[in-house]
Amino acid sequence: MKMNHDIERQIRQLENMKLTFPIEPDEHGYIDKECPSEKCMFKFKVLEQDWETLSPDGKLFCPLCGKSAPADSFYTTEQTEEAERQAVEQVECLFNQNLKTMADDFNRKQPRNAWIRITMNVKGSTAPKSIMPLKALEELQLKIECEKCGVHFAVLGGGFFCPRCGYSSAIRVFEDAMKKIRAKISNLDSIRKVVSEISKDDAELTCRSLVESCLSDGVVAFQRACEQLYSQHPSAKLKLKANVFQRLDEGSELWKELAGKTYVDLVGDEELNRLNLYFQRRHLLLHKEGIVDDKYIKKSGDVSYQVGQRIVVKENDILDMVQILIKMINRLREAVQA
Repeated sequence: MKMNHDIERQIRQLENMKLTFPIEPDEHGYIDKECPSEKCMFKFKVLEQDWETLSPDGKLFCPLCGKSAPADSFYTTEQTEEAERQAVEQVECLFNQNLKTMADDFNRKQPRNAWIRITMNVKGSTAPKSIMPLKALEELQLKIECEKCGVHFAVLGGGFFCPRCGYSSAIRVFEDAMKKIRAKISNLDSIRKVVSEISKDDAELTCRSLVESCLSDGVVAFQRACEQLYSQHPSAKLKLKANVFQRLDEGSELWKELAGKTYVDLVGDEELNRLNLYFQRRHLLLHKEGIVDDKYIKKSGDVSYQVGQRIVVKENDILDMVQILIKMINRLREAVQA
């Protein structure tokens, strides 16, 4: 009975035991984090010295989906699994040590000259286990500094929200979108080669769809970047029409009123005409499956097609659009700051 009580007491002590596992930063001083949402589980890193300024009960934001949760819920799967493994080792070791102490005590009390002598033997390691730091995952190349709170974090493939303050920078998102578009175009040959092993038809359809999707990616990114830049100006209108910056003529007038700059002032007539062509092709793909109508020819000035034909979007068109959009956003930033 006494031994049973001793074991129960040891179990209660182990239940109340707390273990602390140090987290090892990578070679650039960033520590690993993971979004707690099972639908996301995005891995990212936060500079260790920035992480230490967070309150233990403070909120953290996932850079990808924006989920807000207590900071201590952002441990990675690898960190949790390794901590659990080491915790089990620690508990097993301590439990074995206590059992061995009880067994030794039991054995000492057995009569030496008895006909029957019962002894206890405890198997399993009783050597103290050292708690090892939880190792860092490989370095993430894209490092970002939040323009609002200054926290430093690293992501793979782009991030939309600051992990500390949750700020979403439309300009950074715009730059990421331009990188994504260029990545789609630069990887077309590899994609075509891989899919062609299954079906050449599927390969062409996939690549054509990727190229055409870049038009929409560019227009949406431009709209959002313009919205944020426009709102930063003290003289900005409080309410704008929906998607007004996707209509280049209306957007140009808004910037003329606000900053004294039209789109022609920013990039010139030739580049603006080409950009308008790309925007109109995007609209045609979205609403008419790319089939040319009178409205498209009138708004784009594109007389190379007749009504009823389907537009063709080339890779060089996409790269040209990206270059023009980057130039416009950079010059709009300068105009707003001025």
